[in-house]
Amino acid sequence: MAFQFLCPQGHLLQGDESQAGQQCKCPYCETVFIVPPPAAPVGPDPSMQMQPGAGFTQSGYEQQPAYQEPAAEQLPDIQTAPDFGPGAGPASPAEPPPQLDLPNSSQQEILHIPCPAGHELETPRDMLGQDALCPFCQTQFQLRLEDSVEYRKEQEDAQVRRDMQIGKSWMYWSIGAAVAVVMGVIVLIVIAAG
Repeated sequence: MAFQFLCPQGHLLQGDESQAGQQCKCPYCETVFIVPPPAAPVGPDPSMQMQPGAGFTQSGYEQQPAYQEPAAEQLPDIQTAPDFGPGAGPASPAEPPPQLDLPNSSQQEILHIPCPAGHELETPRDMLGQDALCPFCQTQFQLRLEDSVEYRKEQEDAQVRRDMQIGKSWMYWSIGAAVAVVMGVIVLIVIAAG
C-alpha cells in the first residue's frame, strides 16, 4: 500500500510499504536516506476535545456540547505543498507526489561482510574501503571486498572451474596419448605382418 513521507530535506515523496527500511535517493535533492516506516494512524486532536464539565448547566443537564475551535495557527494549510526544488511551484492537490525510485539489485549490490568476531553485516558495495563499527560487538574494522562472503564464494567457484579445466585438459591429453599408442601398435603389427 502506498504512503507518503518526507526526505531529510523536506521533499514530499511516495513509496510502497514494502520499501520501508530500504536505502533510497531523493529524486529532487539526491540525498541518500532510509525510507521511514509508514506513520501509525493518528488519534483525535486533543485540542478539539470537550473540556471537562463544559456545556453543562449547574443542574447537570446537557444543553449543548462546548466545542472549541482550534486556533488558526494550529490548522494545517492543505493548499500548499513543500518546495520541490528550484523553479517548481506548489503542487496542485490532484497531482500525486513523485514515485520513489529505489535502486534495484543490479544498481545497488549488497555484500555480506563478517566482522572480526564473525558477525555478518550487510553492506552496499559503495561503502567498501570505509571503516565500520559492528553493531553487535562494537569492533571497528575496514570493509574490504576480499572479506565478503560473495567474493570468497566467487573465488571458490573460480577455483572449481580451473580444476575442472585442468581435469578436462588431462583427460584430453590422456585420450590423445592412448590413441597415439593404439595407432603405434597397429602400425607395428602391419609392419611385422608385411
